[in-house]
Order: sequence, then C-alpha cells, then structure tokens
Amino acid sequence: MPGQDFLNCASRKGKIMFKRFGELFEKLNVALGAVSLAAIGIGALTTFGGLGLRHLTKGGVEIIPEKRAEQIANLGISAITFGLLGYSSGVALAYGAAMLPQEVSASITAVSQTLKRKKSQVQDDKSRIKYTYQFQSDKIDIYLYKVMTIKGLEDKLVVGRVEDKSSHKIVIYNELQDYQIDSLCKIFDVDYDQDKLVGKGFSSLKPIPDSAIVEYISAHKTYIYAVENSFYNCSVCKGCTNLYGDNDIVCGIHPYGLDDFQFCPDKKLDSRLVYHCYEREEIIDNFNQQIKLSKAYIQKTDEGYHILWDEHFNRKFYFEWSGNLMQDSDQLNQLGSTNLVDYVQFFSSREIIEQDFSGDLDKINEELKGIAIAQISDKGINLFVKSPSLNSGYTRVYRFRFDGVPLYPYESIVPKKIRNDYNLLNFVEFLKSI
Repeated sequence: MPGQDFLNCASRKGKIMFKRFGELFEKLNVALGAVSLAAIGIGALTTFGGLGLRHLTKGGVEIIPEKRAEQIANLGISAITFGLLGYSSGVALAYGAAMLPQEVSASITAVSQTLKRKKSQVQDDKSRIKYTYQFQSDKIDIYLYKVMTIKGLEDKLVVGRVEDKSSHKIVIYNELQDYQIDSLCKIFDVDYDQDKLVGKGFSSLKPIPDSAIVEYISAHKTYIYAVENSFYNCSVCKGCTNLYGDNDIVCGIHPYGLDDFQFCPDKKLDSRLVYHCYEREEIIDNFNQQIKLSKAYIQKTDEGYHILWDEHFNRKFYFEWSGNLMQDSDQLNQLGSTNLVDYVQFFSSREIIEQDFSGDLDKINEELKGIAIAQISDKGINLFVKSPSLNSGYTRVYRFRFDGVPLYPYESIVPKKIRNDYNLLNFVEFLKSI
C-alpha cells in the first residue's frame, strides 16, 4: 500500500533524525547541569558568607557595612534559585527528549491504523454504492412531471412540471402527441386507456416538459418493444438495459421473467432515468422489511408520492418521493418530524400494546353524562354525541374498536383539533373540554 510504505520510510528517517538530535541535546543538557550545580554551590557560599558578616556587624564587629552584607546574602539566594531552576529544567527536558521518539512512533502507528480502517471502510461500503445517487439526489434539481388535463384544450393530455410541491402548482406544460400517449400507456400498464394516465408522474433533470417526456419515453424504448413482442411478464423490467434482441425481446439473465419478485436484483437501468431519494422500488422494499413487524406498510404510487399504511391504528401518511411529508397528510405529532426515514425508524421500533375498553363503559358514561352515551356494538364501542357546539345539535355516532382505535379515522365529523391524535381516550377528553 503506497501510504503504508510512505509511513515506514518516514518512521526510519524520523528515528535517525531524533538519534542525532538526542546526542546534541545530551551534550547541551550536561553543560546546563554543570552550570546549574556551580551556581547552587557559589550561591550557597555567598549566602552563608553574607549572613555571617551581617551577624558579626550586629554583634559589634564591623568588617563591612551591614547593608553591604545584606546585599551579598540576597545575591547568594538568587544564585541558588536560578541554579535550582536550571537543574530542574534540564531534568524535565531530558525526560521529554527520551519520551518524544516514543510519542512520534505512536503517532505514526495511529495514522497507519487510521488508513487501514479507511481502506476497510471503503471495502465495506462497496455494497452501498448503488444507493449513493438516490440519497444525493436532493442536492440537485430534480423535477416532478405529471400527466394531466387542462381546461380549454378539448380534453387533450399534457405533461406538466410540478413547481410548488406543497400545492402541486403547475407552471409549465406541453401537449402530448398520440405516439407519446400510446408509449405512456405501455409504460404505466393502463390497458391503453388514456384517462387512466391522468396523475401518473415521473422524475427528470430536464427543466422543459417537451425534453423531459422525449427522454423518459426513449429510456423505456426497449421495454415498450418488449411489451409488444414478449410473452413474458415484464412489469419489473421497466427501463432495464438487460433487455436485448432484434425480434424477440428477452433478458439474458432472467429469460423467463420475474413473476415472483417485486424488483430485479440484476436490473441495470438506463442512465438517463432519474429518481428522487426514496422513489426506487428496492429502497421501499427495504423499508417495508423494517416495519412489517409493527403492522405497517409503504405503498409506492405512480403519482409522485408514497402511502405509509399503519394497519394497526388504521391510519395513513402521505410522503413525496423525496421523502417529505405532504402538506395535507395525517402526521404523528409525538414524533415531531416530517421525514419518511424518521417514520420508518419509529415504526420499526414500535411496540403494540393490546387494550380492551369494553369494561370501562360505565366510567366513560359517568364522565360524559349529559354529553354522550357509550354503547357496545358488534364491531366495537359507539359514542352517541349530541352537542350544539360540535355538530349543531344533531346526534352523531363515533365508532371505535374495543381497543379504542377509530373505525373511520378520516370521516368528516372528526374534530379538527384532534384529527392527528384521534382515538377513544383522546375523544372522551375532548368532549369533556367543550
């Protein structure tokens, strides 16, 4: 490995350099130690001499003035102090010099191990390379195009670019030609019923509808020909470059089709096809594997969005192909996120606790006295509510399963205030508050 050879060479040269530096440093350190010890000795003699002369002067024997004796003593103390500092510094530097080659060697070893980990990580990531483009697609402009009708064009089909995803505002469109409509019918498998094409969508990097539709149909040209000439099921072969042949369109890898698979593991798509982050079938299939134990399922549509079905709580959530929760969708308030990946993570770790509120009817009726009446039915628990502030005085029936899950969570009579948290317990608390 080139990087490892470089590190080995650097290690050898480093050791030679530090050996020479150590020899020079050892000589300088010996000299510093000798000077420091001499300073300590001279300082000690000077200090004791100065103090002795000072005491003699105080005793009446004046050899030199007392002030001069005091200055000599202070000079000796300073010499001792500097000597001790020099000696301590020499010892510390010697220890540091001894440890430095070991630290450098350890650093080189650490860098080498890091390079090995990087190499291992690159090898481990090879299996995920095929998903790189999808998860980076939000960094570039990917347009969503849909087939639709425009009033005033005599029911002609057009392909339009969705500019504002939240409101699905169309800012630019192009009328479809008959051959394009016929090709789209084959691609979306709508039995040549062009009315069923309305709402179908696809992704493209092309900003002009005319260019986008020409490229999209061209990328499926082989598949379109296969639908017309093959006896096999080609529903999972859309856009696949493994299809070939002049007369009979076949796949060299799976010549008899893939009736039992949702997507082909050997599929090679046309490089002109573009996908949003979570548009690919294999990504959605992977998500479904993660959340199936919590009774949830993601269904991809051809209209530019996914539906996440919560089969246990009878709820559904709509996400764009890019993974963003759609504006008018139901949502999990407790999650605090509008991203598909976070919802998948939530459902993959969710624990379902079975409950039965059929034995709590007396308590519920006591709490809702004068507001509603709870009764048992064949399918669960019914709440008969008559409230002028809620439904203009008419009696409405709100139906729940025995575990408190609403049978019809999206019917129009559900109060908007609790629409995203609608269940038996929350509805009872809501009724008590109005």
